[in-house]
Amino acid sequence: MIKGGEHVIVSDNTYGGTFRLFDRSFELWHPVQLRDTSDVHNVEAAIKDNTRMVFVETPTNPVMIVTDLKAVSDVAHAGRARSLRQHFHVALPAKAFGIRVDIVVHSTTKFLNGHSDGVGGAVLLNNEDDANWIQFVQNGAGAILSPFDSWLVLRGTKTLGAAHGTTR
Repeated sequence: MIKGGEHVIVSDNTYGGTFRLFDRSFELWHPVQLRDTSDVHNVEAAIKDNTRMVFVETPTNPVMIVTDLKAVSDVAHAGRARSLRQHFHVALPAKAFGIRVDIVVHSTTKFLNGHSDGVGGAVLLNNEDDANWIQFVQNGAGAILSPFDSWLVLRGTKTLGAAHGTTR
């Protein structure tokens, strides 16, 4: 979704695997700036003409630093960039709070699975072109859960309400 040479801003306190992906892999094709996104002014100062994505992990893992998603998404959109949120715990209804995050990446491994015995994730998108691109990549790369891993995640979601003190 990002063309070669386009700039990306990333939360500086992101999960180790995500950090390595940006630091050692993504950086080969795209300039990446690690910033403390919990202060929106750091994001504003880092925006460039070629910034195309602001990647925020909130709360961060494992330090639990929180970013104001609405403020950072507004800055990203003003600079013609997509906002992306990654998180490892329950899916928060950002839309209900008037926050427009373009892409949300969820880890199904921890919170949704509930047992950490299956590895997976989900990508939620607001834009049909972005969704078509992700579908193309999934088809070409085979980035989908096995039926058993899908069942493990489904099993975990059955008790999700109990984990939050809510019922269906």
